[in-house]
Amino acid sequence: MVIKNIAFYIMNSKGLFVLKRFIKKFGANAISYVVSEKDKAVQYDSFPAIKQLAQKNNIPFYQRTQFDVEIENKFSGLKFAIGWRWLIKNETSLIVFHDSLLPKYRGFAPLVNSLINKELRGGNSFICG
Repeated sequence: MVIKNIAFYIMNSKGLFVLKRFIKKFGANAISYVVSEKDKAVQYDSFPAIKQLAQKNNIPFYQRTQFDVEIENKFSGLKFAIGWRWLIKNETSLIVFHDSLLPKYRGFAPLVNSLINKELRGGNSFICG
């Protein structure tokens, strides 16, 4: 299977995990760019590892605060958002991975909140734009 024109908007260890596996399975050439941001709220911030992985594989890498929205507007492939906390202005062909069953546990830390509430069921939601 040939996959091309994928963009990633990723943070944290979940985003890094998916990026590593994607490169291993489909190759770095399938990825048009990666956007990430530092996370001061966690002990281990995956930002340096995400940046290093992208650069090692010659994938254009952007920090969120330095990302030119014109790149996004001209992009015509699929966009994946994993662990992302900000709006993506152009939601065309956007797939958001959220680690809870929506809408009950929307927002930040849905898994933690569902565990605190002693939920017997959990899951993931995928939202397509």
